[in-house]
Amino acid sequence: MSAFLGPIHYRMFAKALSVDGIARAIADHADAQGWTSGLRAELDAGHPRLTGEITDHIDLSQIHGSLSLLVSASEEALAAACAPLGDHMDELVAFARELGASAARDAELGDTLQSVWGAMDEHWLDGMPCDGYLRVTSNTPASVAWTVALAPHAALGYERIRTAWMEGFLGVAHVRLTSEGDGAYRMERAA
Repeated sequence: MSAFLGPIHYRMFAKALSVDGIARAIADHADAQGWTSGLRAELDAGHPRLTGEITDHIDLSQIHGSLSLLVSASEEALAAACAPLGDHMDELVAFARELGASAARDAELGDTLQSVWGAMDEHWLDGMPCDGYLRVTSNTPASVAWTVALAPHAALGYERIRTAWMEGFLGVAHVRLTSEGDGAYRMERAA
């Protein structure tokens, strides 16, 4: 099977695992904080946890379709985890920032903005690459700018949660994130 699965397929699977993991962490945190009771159990029942290897999930006759289903399932799990937390959005955003910082401490960040960008991008889904939901608009040694189409992301507070997560991640790398609104971002080395 590996002869048919290229690096992009493994990258997409890793991103799906990450978003699924973020959803589980949010549900666990909400239950631990007393904001919800049994959210993790509901999430697990309605959106089974993504586990195993890519080869456990891919139908070779439908590689693109199989990956697309994984992307959708992970996004749906994140939406389900966030749905009951509207009254706790500020606290959820703070938790997302902590999750991002933790992910950065576990990542190989490299020395360039581009390597930091690549490490950060390993954690979030933006549809399938062919969907064009994420577009890098500028990539220089001094800064990287990009846009994310927000409409496909159904999670309540998605932009705030993702922005906070990226702030936490980039803070560990000593990189400043600027959100220009409506899914437009820029990162630069902190002064």
